Amino acid sequence: MARYLLVSGDFVETGGMDRANHALAAYLADRGDEVHLAAYRASADLLAKPGVTLHRARKVMGSYLLSSPLLDRVGRRVAAQVAPGGGRVVVNGGNCDWPDVNWVHYVHAAWPPQAGGGLARRIRKAVENRRETALERARVGRARLVIANSERTRRDLVERVGVQPD
Repeated sequence: MARYLLVSGDFVETGGMDRANHALAAYLADRGDEVHLAAYRASADLLAKPGVTLHRARKVMGSYLLSSPLLDRVGRRVAAQVAPGGGRVVVNGGNCDWPDVNWVHYVHAAWPPQAGGGLARRIRKAVENRRETALERARVGRARLVIANSERTRRDLVERVGVQPD
């Protein structure tokens, strides 16, 4: 039985990267691995699987921007427990400062914010994008292994984040 820590905001089946992260966690649990999740939330069906443990990060005022430092802190704390025994740590993009496996679904540097609405919302989205872009640049390239979810994502990582093509 292998040990894994997966760090992501959500492990639910609503779509996008949340669905992909949920599928990975379910796959690992179904094959009998010990699966730790550092997240804001995870679906009940995933948490009911044997060997799955949620290490919840508090979501401040429903905001990913305000809560991301807490997710990073929880992820690093649990990674320090899982990794020494040979466990693998899989993070997404810039969400956790741990240099094992980084599975990238989305490259913030490739997609400027498309926020409609009022001035406050546009400013918040711009700040969030700048922060996520800086975290990607600082963290993704340090990973032992970078996995891109598509050829487009791989190309964006190489061209916009500076990740080595190999």
